This record gives sequence, C-alpha cells and structure tokens, in this order.
Amino acid sequence: AGLAPPTKNPAGQAPPLQRLRVRYASPVMSEEPEYFICLQCETPTYQFEFTNGKLGTIVCGTCGNDDPTDFMTEAELEEQA
Repeated sequence: AGLAPPTKNPAGQAPPLQRLRVRYASPVMSEEPEYFICLQCETPTYQFEFTNGKLGTIVCGTCGNDDPTDFMTEAELEEQA
C-alpha cells in the first residue's frame, strides 16, 4: 500500500508541494516559565519578554529565530507528543 499520487489541478498539473505548519495559540499562563524551547532548533531559550501571562519578545541565541509562535514551554511540547 503506497502513497496515492497527488491530485491534479484542471490544467493537469500536480499542485506544488507545500510545507505544512501547525500553529497553536499560546494560552495565557499564570506563572512565567523558566525557559522556552525553540521549535526550529529545539534549543532552550532563557531570554524573553513575558507580559500579562503571554510570551512577547524572544530570540533564539542559537538559530536567531524571533517568531514567538515558534517557541513552546517544555510542558506544551510534551502535550504535543
């Protein structure tokens, strides 16, 4: 049982491959976490701005990622597994 071929569009061409990215809304947290994990390189990041229970500004010191939606706490990451 192999993979089904991609569905072709009306022009007879296969659709372009797209990278699927799932984003989860960051819940409001009652306590500031000690660190966040970068989802790009899986490195813990300890320098971030946490305001009103939400992650504001963060930059991964390893890969330079600065998109707050690309970071999770260890607990959030374990929930995903």
